[in-house]
Amino acid sequence: MTIHCITWRQEVPEPNQTDAGENPVVDFPISLLRPGFSPRLAGLDDQNVRILAEVDDPLPPLLVRRGTNQVIDGMHRLYAAKVRGERSIAVRFHDCAEADAFVLAVRANVTHGLPLSLGDRKAAAQRILRSHINWSDRRIAAVTGLSDKTVAVIRGRSRPVGDLGEDLRIGLDGRTRPVDASIRRAEVTRLVAGNPNSSLRQIAGQAGVSPETVRSVRSALADGRTREPVRMPRRNEAKREPRQCLRALAGDPALRSTDAGRQLLRILSTLTALEQDPGGLVDSVPGHSLPLFRTLALANAELWRALEGRAAARERHAHVEAAPVLGAA
Repeated sequence: MTIHCITWRQEVPEPNQTDAGENPVVDFPISLLRPGFSPRLAGLDDQNVRILAEVDDPLPPLLVRRGTNQVIDGMHRLYAAKVRGERSIAVRFHDCAEADAFVLAVRANVTHGLPLSLGDRKAAAQRILRSHINWSDRRIAAVTGLSDKTVAVIRGRSRPVGDLGEDLRIGLDGRTRPVDASIRRAEVTRLVAGNPNSSLRQIAGQAGVSPETVRSVRSALADGRTREPVRMPRRNEAKREPRQCLRALAGDPALRSTDAGRQLLRILSTLTALEQDPGGLVDSVPGHSLPLFRTLALANAELWRALEGRAAARERHAHVEAAPVLGAA
């Protein structure tokens, strides 16, 4: 039996554990294969199976996870072979984790074969965000065939309230960078100050930024100035009372239009009770339970401080994007 191997387009650079292109093709019993990692919410397309069953030329090999015999890519081809009454099929085995197998399945279905629907791709992005939370929006977008802005929206909606997210993200080039751009710039400043004779590319490689970012920081240090973004409060923002802030947030349609936004508003609305009579609420706690109450109060205070810090970091990042002084992530 002659097996024709088709090389699939590798549009997205991936880690070695998801690179199956060099594995050999073998003839494998169909009865031993199992459904695996299809990103299609509606399941198989019967018409596509019938079309493939009528193709005379050999079809490309299936991609299968070694050890479990789960099909990563090629379910339509598998069922087409069953329709033709075949007992074996060309298979390329691959060793990978379950999460990486799903990434391979999505990437394969985006780059060839029956196109994934927009709903399929969004659902896939949401799943990849759970299993690869440190991947950048652009990296996930390249795998799923979505825009990085769409992935960013899905990331924001998928994150539970109180989850502060990750500090680092892995970009398309495989480099790890801080989510907060100001942290990146601070690291460049440290490296430039400690290694004044190093080249732009050397420092850029160590910090995970572009050489132009290093040039900008080095120029700022030489001039005795800083390019760090400084956020100025909006007019009357500093004078706003908490109730005014809550009313302004409650009137924001962008918050009220999402489940996470509405949940946040419900949480924030409970704070007005604390503001009205904090002493009375504390006095209602029995003396023997005061240590427990203090522990919870301190924990919540730390959480709110962390949330405020994350909001500040997002503002700084938005400022940096508006005034491009950093290399692209």
